[in-house]
Amino acid sequence: MATNPATTPRLEAVPSASSFARVLPLLGQIAVILAVWPLIKLIPGLPYSGQVFMFVSVIVATWMIRRDGQTWRDLGLRWASNWRDLAKGAGMVLAVFAASVAATGLIQWILASVLGLPVERTLSDVSTLTLYLIMMGLIWTTNAFGEEMIFRAFLMSRFSALFGGSRFAWVLAALAQAVIFGLGHAYQGFAGIVIT
Repeated sequence: MATNPATTPRLEAVPSASSFARVLPLLGQIAVILAVWPLIKLIPGLPYSGQVFMFVSVIVATWMIRRDGQTWRDLGLRWASNWRDLAKGAGMVLAVFAASVAATGLIQWILASVLGLPVERTLSDVSTLTLYLIMMGLIWTTNAFGEEMIFRAFLMSRFSALFGGSRFAWVLAALAQAVIFGLGHAYQGFAGIVIT
C-alpha cells in the first residue's frame, strides 16, 4: 500500500522504543497525559471538566512534543497539499461517518436485543438553547480538535514508538488509544464505552 509522504506521520520523527532508555520516556509521556484527567476531576465544582482536560492535555502534549524537537506537523497535522488530497480526505470523512452511524446502530441493537443491556447514554445537559450552544462550541473546539490531537496523534505516536514503530505497531497503537478513549467515556455507561 503506497503512502503519501506529505500526509503520513513521520515514523522516524517518533522516538524509537528499541532500548529501555527510550521506553521510560515514552511511558512517562503517556502517563502524564493520562494523569491530567484525574487531576482535573479533583477540582471541586469545575464545569465542563472534560473540555478543560482536553485543553490542558493539548498544552501539555505540545510542550512535550516541542521538548522532543517535534511539532504537531510531525505527527500528521498539516494542510492538504493539493485539491486531490483534500477531496480524498473529505471522502474518507464521509465514509468514516457513515460507518460510524452504521456501527453505532449495530452495537446498540446487539447490546439491547442480544445481550439485554441498556443502551441509554448519559450525555451533558443541553436542555436550553444557551446550554446547547455552549456545549457545541466547546465540543467543536476542545473535543473535536483536542481528541484528535491527543488520542489519534500524540498517544498513537507514543504507543507506536513503544511497540517498535512498524505498521503493526501502529495497529496496536490505534487499539491501545481506542481502549483508553472508550474508558474515558465510562460516564456514559457501558454502551457509551463500547460505542465510543
